[in-house]
Amino acid sequence: MAKQKATEKLNNRSERKLRVSLEKLIQVLYEATTTALVGASPEYSKHITWRVSDFEYNDGGVTLNYEVGEAEVPEFSSVVSATLDRVEGLAVHRYALQATSEFCKTAPAECKHLLRILLAKVARRIVQEKIERKKMPSAADCRKYVTFFIKDLKGESQECRIEVQLDGIILQPDLIELGSNESLRKPTTKDFERDVRVYPPLPVWPLDEIFSALLQMKVYARRTREIESEIEKRIAILRLFRLGAVRDIRYTIDTDSIISLVGGVRHRSGRLESSSSYKYLVAEHDVESLRAFWSSMKRSLPLKFIRPDVAKETREISIARGRYNDALNVETDEKCISSAVMGMEALYLLPDEQDELSYRLRIRASKLLALIGYNYNDVRQVLKDAYTIRSIYVHGGMLTRKQIHKISERYGQLKQLSRAVTDYLRASIVAWTRISSKDSLIRDIDNSFLDSRYNDKVRSLLFIPY
Repeated sequence: MAKQKATEKLNNRSERKLRVSLEKLIQVLYEATTTALVGASPEYSKHITWRVSDFEYNDGGVTLNYEVGEAEVPEFSSVVSATLDRVEGLAVHRYALQATSEFCKTAPAECKHLLRILLAKVARRIVQEKIERKKMPSAADCRKYVTFFIKDLKGESQECRIEVQLDGIILQPDLIELGSNESLRKPTTKDFERDVRVYPPLPVWPLDEIFSALLQMKVYARRTREIESEIEKRIAILRLFRLGAVRDIRYTIDTDSIISLVGGVRHRSGRLESSSSYKYLVAEHDVESLRAFWSSMKRSLPLKFIRPDVAKETREISIARGRYNDALNVETDEKCISSAVMGMEALYLLPDEQDELSYRLRIRASKLLALIGYNYNDVRQVLKDAYTIRSIYVHGGMLTRKQIHKISERYGQLKQLSRAVTDYLRASIVAWTRISSKDSLIRDIDNSFLDSRYNDKVRSLLFIPY
């Protein structure tokens, strides 16, 4: 205990020394940068500009047109570079470097680039304020970066303000507050306009990726992967609220972190699914339901659902989620139905079952979904037809005219059948988020056909967020 207290005291002394030396360094940098900016002439860089000429947002989403132009944007990059070089030659920088080295327990040469990142961020902040507001931030505003820098060195989480561009969800309200640090909002023309500095090759703004909503959130993280996990969790919740292929196109980070996390735009195009017709509208009367669903699912959605690699003992929920995502993003209704049925099989069939699979799936899913508000007979009929189509599709066959006629009589078109079975999978996944033992649940469902008392037991195991 005594040794531990001595170590803590030494670490506290080292941190105080580091803080004092860094604040002195930031003060010197502040004075040098503000002095250099007085009377300095800006350089101008060429930017390509995208300005929205026509914009409409309705219950079908966003439609817009762009006008492309050019602009000359003022910069003071030479002032920043020269000031950093000048400050790095001063004794105050050497003291701060030595204090950083002692705090990190590494050689000064390995810490020099860390200080450079800190100083560059502060200097650029001063210049940016000069360009945008024609005034400088105070020295106290700049010294707060010392706290952020030390938190990074200690490996602590930092506040990250994130905005995610979403497709697949359309909003009637301009803004929906989901929690104290989370909201959904409609995009405006300003959200689609860009100024991009010209570097060869010339930048091309992806006009085909138009987002229909913006998710704004605040999280604390140490690494980019933690941020992406938080985004993935919220995308999963929105996908499960209604039948919609909600996806994130890109996201921006504004973070307090100096060296652990980098702010700016993160493109997610390498992980996007294909465009889907499954979109949904959040109307004014849906807001309270969405808030309740969001709050409940944030507390109850298991980590295995987002990160199946961390849960080896229960795979059915992650398999079902994968099939659900496939069903939302496939090209044909037959493939959608097949993916949805396979997702249902992962939930409702046991690995050692070989006989009467269609029958077992129908009665179990019908019973469970009836307990959360679906019509028992409707579910049975939809799953019977869906399983038939799934069997034909996976064996390389095609629907006969007679089968197509029956589908048309019952559902109007195949799309309606595919939507119904995919929605059953969505509702089943939500209900299963608290299930710890698939075998026990299946046994209780089967017993409920013989003893109605099992109905209440099954219902008590299910997650019903509304």
